[in-house]
Formats: sequence, C-alpha cells, structure tokens
Amino acid sequence: MFPKRILTFLLALLLFAAIPVGIWATGPYQPPTLTVVVLGAPKDTEMRVIIQHEGEAVNVPLERETRAWENTYRLYRAAVWQFGNWYGNAYDFKGAELLLINASGQKRIPIPDGLLHDRGFNEIITLRYASGRLSYGLPAWRAPLLIGIRVLAALLIEGVIFFLSGYTNKKSWLLFLAINLVIHGALSIFCSSWINVNPSMYAVYFLCVFISFLLELTAFLLLVDEQGSDIAVGYLVKANLASHALNLLLIAFLPL
Repeated sequence: MFPKRILTFLLALLLFAAIPVGIWATGPYQPPTLTVVVLGAPKDTEMRVIIQHEGEAVNVPLERETRAWENTYRLYRAAVWQFGNWYGNAYDFKGAELLLINASGQKRIPIPDGLLHDRGFNEIITLRYASGRLSYGLPAWRAPLLIGIRVLAALLIEGVIFFLSGYTNKKSWLLFLAINLVIHGALSIFCSSWINVNPSMYAVYFLCVFISFLLELTAFLLLVDEQGSDIAVGYLVKANLASHALNLLLIAFLPL
C-alpha cells in the first residue's frame, strides 16, 4: 500500500509540473523594464506612460493584469522598439508621466526624479490611486498578507483531512501545526513576490513541493504516532494533493 500511494502522488506532481513547463518553455524570458502596482484603482483603469525621448513625448501603453484587489501594469522594452538605446530607468523615465484612463476620466501622475535607479531595470513601483502617491517597491504588508493567506488555506484544508483521518489527540494536532507551519511557510516565502518571476522557476517550485512532501512524510512517521503508518501516508498523500492544488489556484488568482 505504501509504495502505491507514493507512486500516485509522484505521478500527480509530474502532471502538475508538465503544465507550466510546457506552456512557458517557448523562449527566453525578458522581464519588464518597469512594473507599476496600483492600489484602489477602478477595475477598468488602463495605463499609459508618456516618455520624453529626444525632445518628443512618446505615449506608450502598459500591459495590464488584474488579480483580486490589485492592478499591475508592465512596460516591456519591446513596446518601445523605436528607442535605439536604453540607459537605465532613472535616465529613460526622466520627466515621464503615468496616464491613467477609466470611466471617471484621466489622471496624470508624474514619475518623480530620483524614484528610479540610475541603471535600473525590472523595477517595481506602487501607486496609491486615491492619493496619487508613488513609492518604490512593494508595500511592506503585501508579502506577509499573501504568505499568511496561502499558509492559512493549506492549514485549513489539511486540517480537515487530518481530522477525517482520525487524528484527535492534542499532541498530534500540535505536531500537525508545527510541521505544516514550517513547511508551508517555507514554500510560501519561496514564491513570495514572484510578481515578475521567470516562468522556469515554476519547475523549481514543483521540485520544492516534492522535497517538502518527503520532509513532511518523514516528520509525521517519526513524530506523530496516534495512527499507523498506512493511515499516516494516506493522509499525507490526500492532504498534500489537496493543499498544493489549492495553492496553485491561489498563485493563479491572487497577487504574487
């Protein structure tokens, strides 16, 4: 029974891993030169950047991605192919403005001098729509919130399966919480702020999922002795399949 369940889990992992690798292994990944995360903007908001280039104002659209409460806009250098040279974001976006367009009208947000780095590339800035304030990087609360959501979701779904598998002792539950907080916390931290991640990293993520399963399996078999090994393995296979499938959905629909 033990090898068959492990084999089933491994085959499921391989199936999950094949999907992202097959889709994104079509060419080298080129990150955006500038990413703007907008908080509190209407869902229909489009964004353009007006760049001053050789005395001419060039109006360039940014690619939009909406996830939950967050709108993310990306500018790739391929979108400004007419620029022969790039010298770094501080130089190239000097005097530039963000133009936000939605049903309420238009809003212009100047990019302040000094906000971007001299040789900056793949930089992220955050815009608070209501105040129009721009800041460098991502909000400090963002990563802990998203990590907490993913870990809590994993604990809830694995906790239900843990209970249904017959685990009721206080010691077993304390060990369950300790083991899963460490493992799912580490996985969530690993993929935290993958806002412009190279898609090939998803293959590494699935390898980490496999390693985390082996670590969790070892910890449970050594420490949690309320049920037999067959029940423990059956629980772990079902719980990990369920929690990692849920985490993939969260990665797909929540901000990264």
